[in-house]
Amino acid sequence: MSYPHSNAILWNGREFTWDLVDDYVHSTARRLKEIGVKPGYRVLLEAAPAPGMIIVFLALLHIGAIACPFDPRLTASMFDSIKQKIAPFILLAFTLPDQRFTGLRTFKIDDVICLEPVERFMSASATGDFKELPPERAATIIFSSGSTGDHKAVLHTFSAHWHNARGSAEAIPFGPGDRWLMSLPLYRISGIAVIFRALFGKGTIILPDRNAPDLAQSIISNQPTHISLVPTQFLRLLEVLPQTAWGSFKAILIGGAPVPALLIERAVQMALPVFLTYGMTETASQIATSPLNEACEQGARLLPYREACIIANEICVRGPVTFSGYVEGEKITNAFDANGWFHTGDRGVLNRPFLKVSGRRDRMFISGGENIYPEIIEKALLSYPAIIAARVEPKADPRLGQVPKAFIRLGTGHVFNESDLRTMLKEHLLPFQIPKEFDLDPGYRFPDK
Repeated sequence: MSYPHSNAILWNGREFTWDLVDDYVHSTARRLKEIGVKPGYRVLLEAAPAPGMIIVFLALLHIGAIACPFDPRLTASMFDSIKQKIAPFILLAFTLPDQRFTGLRTFKIDDVICLEPVERFMSASATGDFKELPPERAATIIFSSGSTGDHKAVLHTFSAHWHNARGSAEAIPFGPGDRWLMSLPLYRISGIAVIFRALFGKGTIILPDRNAPDLAQSIISNQPTHISLVPTQFLRLLEVLPQTAWGSFKAILIGGAPVPALLIERAVQMALPVFLTYGMTETASQIATSPLNEACEQGARLLPYREACIIANEICVRGPVTFSGYVEGEKITNAFDANGWFHTGDRGVLNRPFLKVSGRRDRMFISGGENIYPEIIEKALLSYPAIIAARVEPKADPRLGQVPKAFIRLGTGHVFNESDLRTMLKEHLLPFQIPKEFDLDPGYRFPDK
């Protein structure tokens, strides 16, 4: 059964039905072909929360090109790193020109999108026939920061995204009449996963209103039935939203970081339909998801199309939702062991079908849902002329869970200027990566390595 007249996207009071989105996708795919996009070509796509981004994303999938959504906030050096890693054919952005994109063939997204009378390819629905695409066709490259400081380019097939959406639907149904508020970025796997859930179930994606960037106001205005949040967002919403504003929700999916006991207690008191989830970019989003009470008592339940095991206290996963490897130019790096397991770097306990995560094997920590890799920050600190040693560690924070704190040592004769240092760090780091505190404690012992 198809739902051509049900809404695919709601944005700024505008309704885009699935039938209208089909027309946009077909005509936009034709335009992309005219400018040379072919199956297998890699296309960098500025991931702003607008219908145009979703339409171009779907058009690229329809052609068989590889969509590579990127964070619009990337610094010039960060952007150069991902550009070199994937060697894109073209770049599609909302605002041009931009000095970061020098050397790339670029097009404005608004100039690429078109809605013209066009004979539909094979007389089929663009958004309805995605499940008929070759399952092993490469579909996306999602960028995920690695522990070495580089952006990992994670390659997924269409099958990985589709199986993730199928498994998710068994835990949290999402179909016609349901509305998922896009509260997480479209350059993250958590945002991309919502697009595939909508494709699979024909639910509606609500994009935040341009004139109401505040998430609480978007909830009040749009009355979504579903939402994905990191714990920090959930805390802020609990502080500002009245009880009545939560009444439209069927599912509140929370992941990306451990959930503090205070939030769990509030959710139980308010009888909110909270689901806790564990996942990662390399598995196209979710691995295990359960309602709040079950998750707290037993752990999150493994979803269909996922397998898990524990090897040396490390969570390992495999199955059709896993990625194809890391992209390094034309090379795809295999990231699986001899038995096909991907080692997540997370510690945990598996009592099938329940999985409990207990922490990270490496130094990464999470701040407000964002992965913090201390090595990235330390590298930036050490580029400052006055600093001869730097070490970043997590510091407890009541709102964000943990925040980066930097221990630094200055060279002889140098004077610490925090304002100057912060100005320099803004050129190399994203806001959440900049340490909240600098400590010049002479008694701090810096590790040898």
